[in-house]
Amino acid sequence: MRQLVHDTNYDPAELDAAGWPLRWQTDGWKLEKSIAGNTVRQRYRVDRGDDEAAWLRYQHIVPTYDVWQMLAGSDGQTFDANPAARAELTSHEVPRLITDANPYNGREDSLRLAGQKNLAIGAERQGIHWVGDLMLEANVEIEAAEGELLLDLVEGGRHFTCSIDLTSGEAALSAEGARDFRLVR
Repeated sequence: MRQLVHDTNYDPAELDAAGWPLRWQTDGWKLEKSIAGNTVRQRYRVDRGDDEAAWLRYQHIVPTYDVWQMLAGSDGQTFDANPAARAELTSHEVPRLITDANPYNGREDSLRLAGQKNLAIGAERQGIHWVGDLMLEANVEIEAAEGELLLDLVEGGRHFTCSIDLTSGEAALSAEGARDFRLVR
């Protein structure tokens, strides 16, 4: 079963306005960000004239219940104007592992049983198993048939790489530490 972990087209504008980091971090890419209503949409472009690789990396930095409570209590004030509030918000910007949590019904049982109105998800509902079988879906527009597109999935520190030669369309797959694993198509 495929379960969506993050959709770059629907990042909350409220988080962006507070200075919460976007999950895709860039090195050599240009971010084009637009805000439509309550949503921040992102598009990334790379235009490198040199032979150095430009990386776009995902970090699973998820706002916690406490972060949402801080935003709700901020009355629309920016966190940049209040250094103490900004420091408190920044302390929650911690990359986490992607776990087997399914937040769809994460709150329902605990609220009903306890008669609470607190929307915090209990630790037992946040997933206990690290998920390593991840998928990436992206729309990539190639403007010139030159260079190379590198895709690198890191699981437990081990790199699984797909290198696509944009001139020939040839793709090569490799797995770090597995010399016998190499597939070219």
